[in-house]
Amino acid sequence: MEAHKADLVDWGATDDDIAEARAAIKAYEDSLAKRNSTKAGHEGERQSIESMFATGDRLLNRQIDKMVKKLKKKNPQFFSDYEAAREIRDVAATRKGDGSTPAQPGGEGTEPSSK
Repeated sequence: MEAHKADLVDWGATDDDIAEARAAIKAYEDSLAKRNSTKAGHEGERQSIESMFATGDRLLNRQIDKMVKKLKKKNPQFFSDYEAAREIRDVAATRKGDGSTPAQPGGEGTEPSSK
């Protein structure tokens, strides 16, 4: 992060914002380290994965999203790009078996192009 500190300042990030980001990243990395200490077996692994997703969601929602919102006025394009990246897409649901996409509300599905 230090190598990109000047770039982050150009985006309107303060030293406090960078410190918050470091803390969030460390908390996330620490939560990943716990994976190695889980019980063996399918049930223990499933619970561990659910716990890691919950921890990741909490970090995103409670810390990182709030930090990025602070940048909205200074850099609306960055904020807009971040919001777009945070959108969850169900890739498996975007295609039918025949290669066409499913119908969207208020419209028809698209047929695959013939290139």
